[in-house]
Amino acid sequence: MENMSRLLVAIAVLLLSLSSGRVEADVFTYFDIDGSSQTVTARLAATGDGFLVLELDDGRWQLVPELAVRQRVPGDDPTPVTCEVMGERLTKIFTPELFRVRIKDPFVVGLVLTAPLDDESVPKLDRFFDKAVALLESVHGSYAKFIDRMGLPLEDPKFPLVMLIFETDEDFDEYAKLTTGGRGLSAGAMAGFYSGLSNWLSIRLDECDSFEVPLHEAIHQQVHNRGLLQRLAPVPVWFGEGIATGFESEGNRVKVDPTRMSRNYGGNARRQFTVTFADVIEKDDAFRGDVLAGDAYTLAWCLHWLLVTTKPDEYTTFVKHLGTLEPLAPKSNDERLSEFKSMFDIEPGELEKIVGEQLAIESRKTRTPLTPKSRPVGRLVTQDQMGVLELSLVGSGNATQGMGRLKNLSPFRTLTFHVQVADQQYGIAWMAERVAPGRRVSLEKRIMPSSQTDGYAVSIRSVVPDTSDEQQMREGFQPFFSPASINSSNRPNRPGRP
Repeated sequence: MENMSRLLVAIAVLLLSLSSGRVEADVFTYFDIDGSSQTVTARLAATGDGFLVLELDDGRWQLVPELAVRQRVPGDDPTPVTCEVMGERLTKIFTPELFRVRIKDPFVVGLVLTAPLDDESVPKLDRFFDKAVALLESVHGSYAKFIDRMGLPLEDPKFPLVMLIFETDEDFDEYAKLTTGGRGLSAGAMAGFYSGLSNWLSIRLDECDSFEVPLHEAIHQQVHNRGLLQRLAPVPVWFGEGIATGFESEGNRVKVDPTRMSRNYGGNARRQFTVTFADVIEKDDAFRGDVLAGDAYTLAWCLHWLLVTTKPDEYTTFVKHLGTLEPLAPKSNDERLSEFKSMFDIEPGELEKIVGEQLAIESRKTRTPLTPKSRPVGRLVTQDQMGVLELSLVGSGNATQGMGRLKNLSPFRTLTFHVQVADQQYGIAWMAERVAPGRRVSLEKRIMPSSQTDGYAVSIRSVVPDTSDEQQMREGFQPFFSPASINSSNRPNRPGRP
């Protein structure tokens, strides 16, 4: 106990000298969570809240408790790794035979597979990589044009820009839980995310059918790698999500920017919300809960679009201020609200009226109807496990029939699917075998479960053909079953995507 007290005093004295030093690369020796001694060469990016932020040579940030540091030896700045080295490191992190990588400076696109690929799938995978790289290049250019237009700082990326794509939901969910530590949206509710610690963006493969989610997350990566904002700084989430939603469009080419009105978000702005503009300006809580995130994202788009289009000078000044915020720096809710009101001369309580009026003006001027994306009445649409179910519900006497199609969202792999739909009374199922990449297959008519009081529970499961998983799926298939047996991970609209 006495030795530990001496050690803590020595560390405290050491940390006093660390805090007063200039930002530079050093060799740090510290105790990890298991008590083992670790040594890394890193740049001290910031200190705050009892932690050191260490920047490694690949752009990752490592948080080390100040009291865990044993020694700091001055050293040269670590040289940022090349894209090729980054690709090699990622291949070692993930199982080499189940990992593929495409490099085009400054981008590194990695794909985590569920099983080895056959020869027929390889050229399809190459075409998919072409589309993924084209998306990142389009984001890179469109972001630069917008930032230049607004008179904001723009730099070249210092580190490789990594995008990880996970073929299965299970692998993505496991990685998301590990990376986020369970904070924010639940792993199952996320379509993708950018991590300020790893500096990587991570996406489900089934979200690469339209590329809308990868595009959104790639904007976050641009913002934090091209001189606009510092990672882990107390930047309001409404700003980060507002600028990212402003670029959203389908396809692997960016077609809009934050100065353009979004028909989807603009239409959604007319509905009743469970959160207010004041809520998202003051604090970030609504963005971190599965229930409220959809409303919060819409309000973020509204705020960002309004400020860019009606107060561009104030917007530029505000963003430059956000760029000065240090990682882990404290910022109270009152400070956030006061800064917003003083910078833009707007009371949050007036924003609902102001946004509504401005959207109406822009709608008339551009002849753009403000109608959000909607699904036709009488259709059940669910996306999960690399499949999209589109089921039409048709009345037939006293019963309802379900008929429709299932699409394989994989751009390169043939898959076998098991689909289940159930209410409280009973369930129906389909099995679609060997569906080719990107293809749709018709599902035969089934009499639907009768009760829709609580909606339907839907499960889509996919497996690789000619595996034990497919054999088990085939042996256990039942066209009608007890609803107690359904494993529903129904994600037709993941929170965060209104």
